[in-house]
Amino acid sequence: GSVGYWLSPVVWGRGFATEAVREILRYGFEVVGLHRIEARHVIENPASGRVMEKSGLRHATPQDLPAYDGDGIVPGIVRHLTASEWRDLQLQLSSSS
Repeated sequence: GSVGYWLSPVVWGRGFATEAVREILRYGFEVVGLHRIEARHVIENPASGRVMEKSGLRHATPQDLPAYDGDGIVPGIVRHLTASEWRDLQLQLSSSS
């Protein structure tokens, strides 16, 4: 599975993207039964990378990505999380609360 999101600048910094990505990950692993989910962000958008990190996506790998406007390639980062890593993360979160 893959994750993507775009938010209006009016709501940036309020945690909506992080909350949404966490729920998408939960749904993907617990309901759909996916084994791995990945997400990509362009290097020019480090805030999106922080959303992914806060949501549990790891394993940052540089990768050229298609430009949003479809014109060329831009440097980006691909992150992923496996189902077993997700389960471990949930156990850590539940034991720390």
